[in-house]
Amino acid sequence: MKIKSIQSLSWSFLVAGFLMGTVGMKAYNPKLLNVAPVAKLPSEVGSTQPTQQSEKQPVTAKTESNQPTEKDFELFAACVDRVNPLSEKIWGKLEQLFLEKPTFINAKDSKGRAPLHLAIVYKNPAVFTYLVEKKGADLTVKDSSGRSLIEFAKKFQADKKEIGGRVAEIIEFLEKKQQSEKQPVTAKIESNQPPVNKILRFQYLIMQSPGVRVFMAMDKLLIDYPLLIDATYDKGPSPLEAAILERNLDAFKYLVEKGANLNIKSSDGLTLLEFAKNTLKDLQLKTFKFGNADKEIALKALRDIIEILKKQ
Repeated sequence: MKIKSIQSLSWSFLVAGFLMGTVGMKAYNPKLLNVAPVAKLPSEVGSTQPTQQSEKQPVTAKTESNQPTEKDFELFAACVDRVNPLSEKIWGKLEQLFLEKPTFINAKDSKGRAPLHLAIVYKNPAVFTYLVEKKGADLTVKDSSGRSLIEFAKKFQADKKEIGGRVAEIIEFLEKKQQSEKQPVTAKIESNQPPVNKILRFQYLIMQSPGVRVFMAMDKLLIDYPLLIDATYDKGPSPLEAAILERNLDAFKYLVEKGANLNIKSSDGLTLLEFAKNTLKDLQLKTFKFGNADKEIALKALRDIIEILKKQ
């Protein structure tokens, strides 16, 4: 009896599992989930091929699935083809598309158009900028007729008889990119020069007694304006020269560690070593109102700075 009851119970579980599986299968509808049905295994379609063959093919299958398809271009077009700004949901779909298909950024559809071309066709400067600035789209990409992006945009604008508008924004963006690439390196460096108030602030900090807060403030300025490290104002001293003038050994060491140019000339045209030696001589002739103790501290700081410069 026990054996029969166990068999009966096992059979009940088996039937229940089968019924639940059937219900689950009926509830599953690929069309409702908007995903492609899972391909059947060889055994399910009556294939006589060994299962091991299918195990040898997953790498190529995965590679092909990562390649952009026309459906990807249709999805991209659906996201981009809108007048109003893209919602967070739409931006999320674009991010997901590029995450799953990294090569899509410079891929071409059946008409030879890359995503950048479609951003022009759908007059979406925000997406065009996003593709270039955020996703690194290739600005040298050409259409099926060999036209550059700016030529493609201007032809599209002429065909649509548009004056101004959103395509004009894209053309302006491309023209600015072209101009920036033509500018000499020196012009770019000058445009990155820190403002005067930041230069003066940085040198003011060099004049202060060294401390954690002072160096933290200098760190913050250098993060925002890296060129401050050697910046001068109105033919004034460089930061290194200012540190020598102030006999501020800690500030001098800090600037050297941050990559200050030790070959820079002083405002008098001297090397930093020559300038430091002259400053030392001048200091030796001075009388400190607070006594020789402060003078000796200052002299020692200058001698240490000179030793650092000699080793360079």
